[in-house]
Amino acid sequence: MRFGGVINLTKGATGKIVRFSSVKESDMGNNNHTNQGNGIHPLVVIPLILVVVFAFPRFLVFKLGAGNPWTSYFYQYGFGLMIFIIGIWLILKTGACDCERERDCQWFIILLAGYVFFAVMHAAWIMLALSVPYLGGI
Repeated sequence: MRFGGVINLTKGATGKIVRFSSVKESDMGNNNHTNQGNGIHPLVVIPLILVVVFAFPRFLVFKLGAGNPWTSYFYQYGFGLMIFIIGIWLILKTGACDCERERDCQWFIILLAGYVFFAVMHAAWIMLALSVPYLGGI
């Protein structure tokens, strides 16, 4: 994903770049580069996060039971997915990953595939543990 913008390079007396900055096209004529008025207010986000953190595990235990092996799986990968999505959003929002650059796109795909790979492998181990009989002591 590419965010439109202009890259400013400032060269020092030696000709080397001493300052690098990126400015969005919409802010080019504006001297105020703050993010005022954009996004969700923290006073809304923080209570929402606290409600989810409080309610999500209780919902899982209510629906699946405390002794069910899938309860811990959904807890781990449910919260993990929430944090993962926030991280992906930050990566894209800050422009740290630009899919027009081939290496960035490759690493972005590896990042997504890695999360899916570990979630699927963990689920496979749980399914095997529940379905394959094991005779101890033989």
